[in-house]
Amino acid sequence: MMTALAGLGAILAALTLAWVLSVRLRDASIADICWGAGFVLLAWLYCLSSPALTPRSLMVAALITLWGARLALHIFRRHRGQGEDPRYRAMRASHGPAFWWRSLFTVFWLQGALLWFVAIPALVAMRATQPAALTIVDGLGVVLFAIGFGFEAVGDHQLERFKCEPSNRGRVLDRGLWRYTRHPNYFGDATVWWGCMSSRPQRLADGSPC
Repeated sequence: MMTALAGLGAILAALTLAWVLSVRLRDASIADICWGAGFVLLAWLYCLSSPALTPRSLMVAALITLWGARLALHIFRRHRGQGEDPRYRAMRASHGPAFWWRSLFTVFWLQGALLWFVAIPALVAMRATQPAALTIVDGLGVVLFAIGFGFEAVGDHQLERFKCEPSNRGRVLDRGLWRYTRHPNYFGDATVWWGCMSSRPQRLADGSPC
């Protein structure tokens, strides 16, 4: 429980710093960049604070880092030079002059709480002591992660190229991976997390889930 609460405190502190920057820039969109980066922060906090540093905990932390860093970089590149996202501009207009401080709760801390909750399975996986060695299930999990990561990365790349073409304005992408699934990036995202959490821990380091 203490490790989980430490994770919540860490992510809220990090997002508070991001909020301060957003107020200075008048751009709440940077909260989106923090989504992937926040999982990386929690992954290594949970990994390094685990009583038993196992190959599995290091593997899960590495996979989450690969996923989170790619996502944060992708959103950063997509956002650069575009100004505040229309969703946040609408929120800013709705809240008026109070948005600068309300955004701490309605955007940054809300995202932090959701992020922390979604990452709880990673905490459980990293604190597992049994089986001590990596198993075939772990290997299958890495394969599943790779499939999902490929779908997500390629899907994002295909959509980015499609939207860069002025002739595609108002059209729906139905080529590449987008021909087979309406949202290959979201399908890939879900598959990535199934792969990361596919290990079957039998016992936790301290007998508790947190």
